[in-house]
Amino acid sequence: MYSFLIIPVVPCLTFVLQKTLVYVLQYLGRNSLRLIENSCKLKKMCKGLSKALQSILITLLIFQQFFTSFQGISSQGLSTGFKAYGYKALAGEPFVMQCDSPYQGFLYNNSEKDVHWFKYPQNGSDAQHIINGKNNIIKEGNSLWFTDIEDRHSGIYSCKSREHRFFFFLEVKQRNETICQDYGENRKFLLMGRGEEIKCPGVSCYITPTNVSIRWYKNAKSAMNKNRGMRIEQDKLVLYTIYIEDSANFTCDYDYVDKINWTVRRVVKTKVIQKDTERPPQILNPYRSMTVEVELGKPFTLHCKVQFGFERNFTPVIKWMMHYNENSTSILLEMDRPRTVEQTIGEEIIIQSAQLKEVTEQHLEATFICFAQNSKGNETSILKLKKKPEVPGLLYIIIGPIVTVVTISVFSVVVYYYWIEILLIYRNYFTFNEARGGKEYDAFVSFASNSSSEEAIGVTEETFALHHLPEVLEQQCGYRLCLLERDVLPGGAYTEDIVSCIQRSRRAICILTPFYFLSPCLFELESALKTLLKDNQFKVIFIKFKSLHEIETLPPLVRKALKVFPALEWNPVESFHSDSKFWRDLKSAMSVKKISFSHKGVQLHDASRTVGKLY
Repeated sequence: MYSFLIIPVVPCLTFVLQKTLVYVLQYLGRNSLRLIENSCKLKKMCKGLSKALQSILITLLIFQQFFTSFQGISSQGLSTGFKAYGYKALAGEPFVMQCDSPYQGFLYNNSEKDVHWFKYPQNGSDAQHIINGKNNIIKEGNSLWFTDIEDRHSGIYSCKSREHRFFFFLEVKQRNETICQDYGENRKFLLMGRGEEIKCPGVSCYITPTNVSIRWYKNAKSAMNKNRGMRIEQDKLVLYTIYIEDSANFTCDYDYVDKINWTVRRVVKTKVIQKDTERPPQILNPYRSMTVEVELGKPFTLHCKVQFGFERNFTPVIKWMMHYNENSTSILLEMDRPRTVEQTIGEEIIIQSAQLKEVTEQHLEATFICFAQNSKGNETSILKLKKKPEVPGLLYIIIGPIVTVVTISVFSVVVYYYWIEILLIYRNYFTFNEARGGKEYDAFVSFASNSSSEEAIGVTEETFALHHLPEVLEQQCGYRLCLLERDVLPGGAYTEDIVSCIQRSRRAICILTPFYFLSPCLFELESALKTLLKDNQFKVIFIKFKSLHEIETLPPLVRKALKVFPALEWNPVESFHSDSKFWRDLKSAMSVKKISFSHKGVQLHDASRTVGKLY
């Protein structure tokens, strides 16, 4: 008959027990550790008291986690005082732990500096301040980085950030410590331009993959991006298209309950790769068969420069050999360590050198062979030495000054008459500190819209500028273009907007047609050339979209630039292929970002209809 009284009693008892526990934890969090660390003067008594109070604190924290999780607020911890969380990690992998809740939208914050970290030893002694760089632990921003986490890193950690204090239980698992046989791999190769999935390793060791809710991070931020195709499927992060920037650290977090709420954290290091090459290496120098002049009695260095295509299991072989005639056996020369001089996502150029301490007559009769090999085949090139002819010293003395004077005179005359042309060429081909350098855009696109020039087949200059260039250079290569129709708000002064956009760009892409020189775009071209003369990081790229005829009324600066600058020619048929000379040259002229253009099946759209395909 009194059952109606039981209904409100249960939540009331739970509420009273929780509030009592909160007050005890608040008192311990504010006073007990400070008393243990600062107020005890008797060392033996302090150690015993510290160990006892820490044991009580851990027990209370476990009960607090239980009650708060029962009430649905475990992710928030205590409303005041300190908060406690648990992490599980796998030995032998990198690990990061920030001084904040594991339920944030970011993994760490390097801008936050005033953070102090402590660890509580298991023997009950005082909390130890963590020293940066010691025991494979690095403090950076608000986080602790474990370069290679080990079992010795398990324990209780605390950190203080501004007004907040956090406690963390860190448990490091060994791969052979439990019955779990599938802890997964923490490295993953992603094929450029394809769809790939990244699996959170070892989920099945703790929880059923179909019931797991995983939080994914890419480096420091959340991996979920509305601007690209992706989805989470059980314990996998599915990426529809792989880009070069997907070479990163992907971190997956999920919750696991074992007395308290634990966050299981694993890091997957990804590397974006190309498809394995199908070709043998190519020797760039010496090319096939070459002869060089040397001086007898002096040292000489043999260089073999080889280009290798990408291979996942890359084991290149480069060696120098020498033999004297067809009947003799080859002698392997003593070589330096090979060095990589250039590396992109799709290829690597390596130089192998061998030293001749002193060139002799015997070396002049020998044949030197550079041998290069990969898993697809091998290639050889031949180098022969010949004696450099001796020139009498007196002849040098007589001819040298005369040649110098004549050269300087001719050079001065050429510079005087062609100063503008020389300056334009110098600015456009010799840049310094080739980086974005604070520029907002990679290129300003200048084109003339002429609706009357549309053809039945092919594309107009407007479609090419507003659709094809952004689709290739922005979406596939990562550049940022400045399009007047898209990136500049209407209503401003045209001339001021043009000058501002050009000055905020590294390049100016001018799409040249006969109508271009009769339109206001001529001002854009002239402004770009004037910027080129002033800014040593700026370049102008000409795209010859249609055949041009000479116009005598052009400004002198424009006429000279058209004479000395080469132009990339757009072919309505051949230029749609990604491996065409047009796209390779355009990508090379953009420079800075060395991204191999390997996306296949990229559709180019002309307004509402398809006009071409990159494949």
